[in-house]
Amino acid sequence: MNKENIKRWFVHVADEKYDGPLTDIEVQERLAQNLVRSDTYVWKEGMTEWKPSKEVSEIQELKKSIPQTPSAASSSAPFNASSESGPSGATLQIGDKNGIRLFPAKKLGLALGTSVGLFVVLIAGVIALSHVPSEGLHQSIRPLLLKISYRLPFTQPWIRLIPKIAALQDEDVQELTQALTVTAESSPKIAVALARQDLKRPYFFITSNLPKNTVVELYAVGKEGTLVNQLEARGKISFKLADGITRTEVMLNESGGNLPAGEYTIIAVESTDQTPEIKSEISRLVPYR
Repeated sequence: MNKENIKRWFVHVADEKYDGPLTDIEVQERLAQNLVRSDTYVWKEGMTEWKPSKEVSEIQELKKSIPQTPSAASSSAPFNASSESGPSGATLQIGDKNGIRLFPAKKLGLALGTSVGLFVVLIAGVIALSHVPSEGLHQSIRPLLLKISYRLPFTQPWIRLIPKIAALQDEDVQELTQALTVTAESSPKIAVALARQDLKRPYFFITSNLPKNTVVELYAVGKEGTLVNQLEARGKISFKLADGITRTEVMLNESGGNLPAGEYTIIAVESTDQTPEIKSEISRLVPYR
């Protein structure tokens, strides 16, 4: 494959948000639009740390080769899917455009009151089921929960799209829930939460609005000056998205040992190694594919 078509670059956007992976051409487009400046930090696999683009020779070569004639703005939709506490990504507005079909009230009076009453009881029952700590149950009712949440926003504080998990804090659950409540067409999203159970052997919970069985790569890059007894450390996990919430295996370092204690930047990206079926689905969901 031509190197310029390989998605390998990550670009710092703001706070703990990152754009990527990007091809050379996509980076060049962002350079032309001044979205990547000389002080913008970039990284790709093989680099020991994030560096300003002005210090990366490959980026500077791309900048020099930008066409002088004006070019149309890229229609790329940045795949921002990274953050330390729970990165990144897009939420899912699941539900047909017709919304929830209410019980038809063909007659006024008693018929209308009965229909509304049954509807309220049904909604209350489904919301109550969302609090049962069972991922299997959540998988079966999650599409209906999403419809209710989208069409009846006032119910959102009472709906749990993710079952209660002891290893997750409330803010983690909120981050993971957001990745299930936005359409992938508008914004692809992967949310990552660190399990708080055993920080010496870290594993993660993942949600996403990308198709089930999409292969995702999760990187952990140690922050210089925070690592115990080491100057640098990196870890990587590849896994397939499950329906709803995905639990990863324990992340180890590149040598297969435990990661040293310290602060890490977590980056979650869609892998380039997908089945033809998943590639086809993603090509319809993500504008720049």
